[in-house]
Amino acid sequence: MLPIGIILLIIGIIVAIIGMVNKNGAQKRIDQLCGAGKQKIGELLPILEETKKSLSEIGDDGAIQENATVMGKPVCDNPLTSPIGGVPCLYYSYRVTLKRTERYMEEETDANGNKRQVSKTRQVEDTLDSGSSCVQSFQVDDGTGKITVEPQNGEFEGLIQSVNKSETNFRNNMNGMNLSLGRLNINLGGFFGDNMSMSSNMSSMSPNMSSMSPMSNMSRMTGNSGTPETIKYVEEIIGLDRNVTVVGSICDNMGEFRLRKSNKHNVLISTKSADEMLAESKSSLATGQKMFIGGAVGAGIGLLLAIIGGIIS
Repeated sequence: MLPIGIILLIIGIIVAIIGMVNKNGAQKRIDQLCGAGKQKIGELLPILEETKKSLSEIGDDGAIQENATVMGKPVCDNPLTSPIGGVPCLYYSYRVTLKRTERYMEEETDANGNKRQVSKTRQVEDTLDSGSSCVQSFQVDDGTGKITVEPQNGEFEGLIQSVNKSETNFRNNMNGMNLSLGRLNINLGGFFGDNMSMSSNMSSMSPNMSSMSPMSNMSRMTGNSGTPETIKYVEEIIGLDRNVTVVGSICDNMGEFRLRKSNKHNVLISTKSADEMLAESKSSLATGQKMFIGGAVGAGIGLLLAIIGGIIS
């Protein structure tokens, strides 16, 4: 009874923690969405302009801060170009992985107690490269007016897959040790040569890119690195062909009204509607609450069983 109680206690605590994290995250999102009402740009901006003029700090930038949700068509004079699919976009993220069969040695003991090293194989999936980037600014046009959005450090949801491919004959895309995927160039020397480190770089990327974080974590490979079998590359974007919902704070820090992050929340940009995001957040909140309660109850029962088992033993 004691071991069962301890196991149940540990599982209950883990589930309760996960539930608490999910619940808090969902509640934060709900607060953000509910605290920024849906607005028509053409109706809101004149009101804010009049409000600014009526304040004693006439002419002082930063007098206005208004949480708002706007929805409309994205307009961008200098969009990014996604690195693999080559699609004009406001934001992209990508990940390139390689699935391979790796040989390794494992010690086994036979029926007579004799130990020996046995060669085995296993499937391994490694991340060759990944990254994301967003434009410095863009506008949202809802038909009544336009407003500039500054998405730096923003949260992007409702991403659309522009590329999702798996290839077994990826060597056709190789030039020596370099694998070319669109505008990505990834060195695979760690798989085919003595060089056990991976490197990756972007070529001729847009100068308007606000962040770029390529990763290569293959330096841990030593010995027989295995046989590459399948390469998979996935790219997700927020393009210019879909309406977007932007949740943030309208302020006049730059001498003009812009939608940017508030004191509490980063800008939220999504291809989903505000109602869809709110419904999903409420569902996540309910799930998190159930997990927290269930985990707490399980932990309580486990603690009780552990105490009883300790007394009995």
